[in-house]
Amino acid sequence: MAEETQSVCVVRSWTYGIGCNCEVCIEFNGKEFHVILSPTASPVETDEGSLLQRLDAALQSGDEEEGDAIREEIADLVCEAGLSMFELRAPPSEGSSSTIDLDSFLHPETIHLQLVTKNGPVQIIEQQEKPLEGQHLALNVVNSNLPRVSPKAIQVLQPLRRKDIVKVLVNGQERCCKIASNVTHQAVQRELDCLSKVSSTSHGSFIRVPKLVGLVQTSRDGPIIGIIEEYIYSTFGTNYPTLQGIDMHNVMHTRKDRWAGQIRKSVQSLHQSGVIWGDGKPENVLVDVNDDAWLIDFGGGWTKGWVDEHLAGTIEGDTQAVENIEKFLGVGMYAPGGGDGEGLG
Repeated sequence: MAEETQSVCVVRSWTYGIGCNCEVCIEFNGKEFHVILSPTASPVETDEGSLLQRLDAALQSGDEEEGDAIREEIADLVCEAGLSMFELRAPPSEGSSSTIDLDSFLHPETIHLQLVTKNGPVQIIEQQEKPLEGQHLALNVVNSNLPRVSPKAIQVLQPLRRKDIVKVLVNGQERCCKIASNVTHQAVQRELDCLSKVSSTSHGSFIRVPKLVGLVQTSRDGPIIGIIEEYIYSTFGTNYPTLQGIDMHNVMHTRKDRWAGQIRKSVQSLHQSGVIWGDGKPENVLVDVNDDAWLIDFGGGWTKGWVDEHLAGTIEGDTQAVENIEKFLGVGMYAPGGGDGEGLG
């Protein structure tokens, strides 16, 4: 007798902001359910209204840990209230393949719902007005000899950050794929431009940033909608081993000092290549299987506490980010006993 597989809710992505709708994307038996919580439809005395108010407060205070905890509460509430709807609209398919290509991954059957308190209990209902679907936008590619790969020829292994950054299999090799949607287009375009510029320099191969290895093209004459980068493996055993996720209390000072030196040198090399890192912070530094620190995320922007807004996208902003990362690591002038730190000059 075949073993029965239990269906589970998998949270794929979030969209939220202060005073805005909160949307959680749930995958269930191969279908996507986009469930919104609306502050205008959910008074604060309701369960979902209270959660939205607490999420707003966490965002305003910059308390990421509290924000994560509240999102987990929201996900639990959505999955509990929506389970019967999910089972009805997405029954398990017998004999279905566990593998999925990038084209199917980017265009799943999507059902739009809303979480509301109606006549007493929290319920999941159909959205009356369907939102506009996310669009994948063309990237501007200039004089690139990179191979172009159809989404149908790319196997999805695991989403990494939301649905626009995915671990994939291309020609038998694990890669990182970034897709340009109406939300991420500017960031992916900037990353393509920055990494292309790095690769064109004589010393580009020595800078620890992901290397471009391909482009995602919808058809032979279709638009380029994504980039394919080498996948960085980690000795920490996680799929996205950033400095932010490493318990620094268990890391020797010599290792942290080595990472800081590598980060500083990579940023210096980027500046010599005419490239600004941008959103420098521990979350955008990966540690690979050789215990080397790599810079990722060239989508631009800035993060409070790491780069001042008025310095975003500048050499001075990168310098500030490196100094704050050294402070996070407790090295250089921020090490016990202090000392003179080396500048980026």
